[in-house]
Amino acid sequence: MKKHPKHNESPIRPIRSTVEVALLLITLYSAIHTGNWTWFIISAVYVSVAFGARLWTWLSIRKTKKKALLEAGVDIQVPIEILANAIEKSEAIANQLYKQTGRQCLRMTVNPDRKPNLTDTKLGGAPWWDFNIPYPTDTDGRPMMLVFQINFGQAPKLAPLPESGMLQFFITSDPKNYSYGQNDDWGIKQRNFRVVYHPTVTDMVTHNMVQDFPRCEEHTDTAPVYGEYAIDVVLGEDAINVASPHFTKNFSHAVKELYGEEVQVEDPMDYLTADFPKDHRDGDETTLLSTSDVYRGYPEESDFQMLGYPRFEQYDYRNDDIKLRSFDTLLLQIPTLEDKSDESDGNRTLWGDCGSARLFISYDDLIRRDFSRVFYETQCY
Repeated sequence: MKKHPKHNESPIRPIRSTVEVALLLITLYSAIHTGNWTWFIISAVYVSVAFGARLWTWLSIRKTKKKALLEAGVDIQVPIEILANAIEKSEAIANQLYKQTGRQCLRMTVNPDRKPNLTDTKLGGAPWWDFNIPYPTDTDGRPMMLVFQINFGQAPKLAPLPESGMLQFFITSDPKNYSYGQNDDWGIKQRNFRVVYHPTVTDMVTHNMVQDFPRCEEHTDTAPVYGEYAIDVVLGEDAINVASPHFTKNFSHAVKELYGEEVQVEDPMDYLTADFPKDHRDGDETTLLSTSDVYRGYPEESDFQMLGYPRFEQYDYRNDDIKLRSFDTLLLQIPTLEDKSDESDGNRTLWGDCGSARLFISYDDLIRRDFSRVFYETQCY
């Protein structure tokens, strides 16, 4: 059974210690029978120095880890040896889960140093539009406003996404719609939101042609985007997380692969903190074990992505409706994005109380480039 190397194991390592003890016994036996104690003395010095060096290294690692934890503001009530073992085990399991469930995705970040062009990938602003087709309107006939658009011709290629063209996400500009165009009945009819795919993007459209369309930054009371932001897109990787209904099964498999243990746990923290004192299993130390993406079940800025694993502030509502289970692919996830510039203390996007938005599509519809059936939902804390 494959084992994960324990980088913080005791300085008395079984195999190495056995060899060293055997060396001492052999040289001692030889010295007694020959009267020549030279090799025994050399062996004893070697073993002492080697053991002392390992012990010093082991203690130094413990001291460094404890200092780092204290500097991080963690109130350590768990013995440092136990906590260090739990952290390393957490990291090993996270790496194993990436091996088991890792998938490629497109990760996106705001580039504050670049002003987007009309055809660029961006949040907010005026949309590029093909005037050969009707512009999207809501149930009351209002023109919609652009939340996000991605120009696949500028992005890394990742199947089954298109290799070219533009995908856009619009919501209603109704000043009284505080649900960001989301359907109250969790339906998939695109009444007050719209997902549009343009197979071809040209440079024939100018800003003057689209300047009259409503923009999110002009409707900050009800819109989730507060400006126009250029977006950089890179190829990334994502792995299953605790929000997935299949997480516990994969977690158990990872533990068995690494340590040969059969475990069945609802919460991975129950396994990782099994050696903690009972009254400290919910303390500050557990936060150190939940920093990995696979244990974090809520969206952060790094979760602005396509095709990865969704994260939810509350719950995966697809589990409650059999009609929604066919929407098996994360088309887009936009979390709340902070504006971290020196001159701002606000946000670039905000979904309710620091929530996020997700668009789901069936894999087959994505392959067919049919974006008429999309499940759109938002959640917040």
